[in-house]
Amino acid sequence: MPLSASRPQIRRRAAPINGSGKATPREPPPSEAGLANYIAEMSGELAKLAQRGRMPMLSYFLSLARVEAEGRARERGEQQARRRTRTSV
Repeated sequence: MPLSASRPQIRRRAAPINGSGKATPREPPPSEAGLANYIAEMSGELAKLAQRGRMPMLSYFLSLARVEAEGRARERGEQQARRRTRTSV
C-alpha cells in the first residue's frame, strides 16, 4: 500500500467570507518584519494545538519555529527602522 494511501485526508478550512459573499484569503503582512511576526503567531498557535493533541515533539519544533521567527522579526524591524532613519535625514 502506498504511503499516501494510509494517511488521512486533511480538510482545508474555507477562507472567511466578506460582505460581498466572496472568500477573502488571509494574507500575511507585506513587510519582512510583518511576515516574520505572522509566521511567529501562526507557529505559536499550531504549537499550542500540537501540545493539546499530545504531540510533544511537533509542539517543540513549532515552538522553535516561533522563536526563530520572532528573532527574525526583531532583526528585520531594526533593519527597516535604520533604513527609514537614513532616508529621512
